[in-house]
Amino acid sequence: MLKETFAFAAVAGLAGTVAGQVDPGAFWPGYKNGNDRQASATVASGPAVNLEWTATTDQPASVGGLAIGSDGMIYFKTRTGDGTLPKVYKMDPATGNILATSPDLPGDGGAYAGVSLGVNYVWTAVSTAASGTRVSQIIKLNYSDLSIAGVITNPAFDTPGDSAGLRGEPLIGSVPNQRGNVNLYVHMRGDGSGSTPSGLIHCVDSVTGDLDWSYDPLMGNTTFFGRIGPGWVHDGKMHIGYFGNQAVAAGVCVRDNADGTYTEVWFGGPDNFNWLGTGALNDAQDTIYVTTFNDGDTPSMWSIDALTGAQNWSVPGRRGTIHELNFFGRPAVIGDRVYACGGFGVITCFEPDGSGGYVQPWELRPEAVPDPNNPDLFFDVPWHRDAWATEEDFFNAGEITAYTAVQTDEGETYIYAVMQQQNQDPDLGTDPLTAQFIVVRDDGNSATEVYRTNLGETMLPTRWGAGSPTPDPAGNVYVVGGNPSVTGSDPGEIYKFSVSTPCRADTTGDGMLDFFDVLTFLGWFDSGDLRADFVDDGILDFFDVLTFLGEFDAGCP
Repeated sequence: MLKETFAFAAVAGLAGTVAGQVDPGAFWPGYKNGNDRQASATVASGPAVNLEWTATTDQPASVGGLAIGSDGMIYFKTRTGDGTLPKVYKMDPATGNILATSPDLPGDGGAYAGVSLGVNYVWTAVSTAASGTRVSQIIKLNYSDLSIAGVITNPAFDTPGDSAGLRGEPLIGSVPNQRGNVNLYVHMRGDGSGSTPSGLIHCVDSVTGDLDWSYDPLMGNTTFFGRIGPGWVHDGKMHIGYFGNQAVAAGVCVRDNADGTYTEVWFGGPDNFNWLGTGALNDAQDTIYVTTFNDGDTPSMWSIDALTGAQNWSVPGRRGTIHELNFFGRPAVIGDRVYACGGFGVITCFEPDGSGGYVQPWELRPEAVPDPNNPDLFFDVPWHRDAWATEEDFFNAGEITAYTAVQTDEGETYIYAVMQQQNQDPDLGTDPLTAQFIVVRDDGNSATEVYRTNLGETMLPTRWGAGSPTPDPAGNVYVVGGNPSVTGSDPGEIYKFSVSTPCRADTTGDGMLDFFDVLTFLGWFDSGDLRADFVDDGILDFFDVLTFLGEFDAGCP
C-alpha cells in the first residue's frame, strides 16, 4: 500500500512499459552505463586529452556520477553539504552551461544516488532522517525542465535507527510485469542491528508505484557502499545482481518473476567487499566480474558465473608484496577483457585463458617504485613519503577510485582513470589535495600511458571518484571533481576533455573570434583562473598573454 503517491496513473499494456523502460537511445543512461554496468562504451575516437572547459556546480556531483541522455545532454545529481539539499541538473555538453535544475530534493542519504534515464523520465532516489526514522523516496523528473513528475513512497523504504534508507539510483527493468509496466529495482542500507530487515532490495512498479516484493539478502548486516546491478534478462525474466561491501553474503542474484514474486537464484559471491562498485557483465551476459578490497589477503578480482554464482576464477590480492592488487570501484569490461585500477596507482587488465583460468596481459605502476629488495620500506609505512624516491612518485601512486574503458571506431582501446589524491598521511602537511586524470592505451600485450594531468594542481579530489569518467559518443570524456567529505562546502567542478584540439582562443565558445573572447581571457587572467594558462605550465604570466594573442591572431580552423 502506498503511503504517498503523486502524479501516477495506472497504464495498461505496452503503453505502461514504454513509459517506464530504460531509454534505449541514451548513451550512458545510468551509473557506469546502463543495466549491464560494464563501465565501457564504443566511441568514435580517442584519446580525450584536451581540456575543453571547466564548469562549476554549487555542490559536487553525487557518487552516481553523470548520465548522458538520448538528447545528448548531461544529467547528474549533486551531493549534500553545508546545509544544502541535492538537486538534479541538466547540462549542455558543448559549453558546460546549466540548462535546467530540479527543485531541492529531500535527503542527505540521497547523496549516494545519481540518476537513471528512462524513456520519458529521469529517475533518482533520496533518503532523509525524520523523527528518528529514515524516510526514503523514489522521484521521477521531467526531462524538459527537471520538474517533479511523481514521487513514490512506501513504509518498506523507511527504516528506524541509524539506517541510511535507499542508496543508489534505481535500476530500470525491461520486462513487463503483471500490470504491463516495467519495474524499478532499488536497494537499502540497513541499520546493522539485526533487529529489523536491512540491505533490502525492493521491486516497484514504475507506473503505479506498487511494491511487488522485497528481498533481504544480508540478514541484518549493514552494507555501507553496496550498489545494485548488473541487471539482465535470461529466459524472459529480469535478473538482478547485488554486491555489498562486507564479507558476509557479499553477492546475490534475484529473479523477478513478473507476477509479484521473486526467486533467489544464488547467494554467495566474493568473500570480501567492493568499494562503491558492483558486478559488471561481459558481452555474452554469462559472466559477472567483481573487484574487491583484498583485506586479509583475499582475492581482489572475481569472475562469477552469472546464472549459478559459481566462481570461475579469482585473482590473488598479493597483500604485503610489491605486486599488491587492491581494487576500487566497478571494473570496466570490453568483450571478455576486464580492466581494474586501484591502490598504489595500479592499472591492469585480465581475461579468461580458455581453460578455466585467467591471464593478465599487462600491468602499469608508477615508474619509480620502492626498492623491491627492501620490502620494509614499502609496507611498514606504505603511505609515508620516504617510501618513494620523490614526492612526485608518491602522488603518482595514490588510489585510483574510478575508471572507464572505451573502444574507438579505429579499434583502439583507452582506459580513463581518476586518482582521488586524498592525503592519507598526516606527515604530508600542506601538500595539495589534487586529483589526477590518467589516460592509458591498451596495446594488447602491453599498455602505454598517453596522458596524466592534475590541471596545475587545481583538479578537485573526489575521494570516491564520483562514478566518473563518462564518455560521449564522439569520445569526449567528462570528469567530476569535488566531494563534501574532502572539500567541505566548496563548489564542485566538471571537466570536459575532448578528442579534438579546441580553438582555445574562442574563450566564449560561440564559434567566433571577437572582442568578447579577449575580454573573457583577460577576466580569467585577472582572477587567476587557470583557463588563462595558455602555456600550460601552471603559472599565469606575460607568456600566457602572448600565447593567447598569437592564437587569436592566427584564427580558428
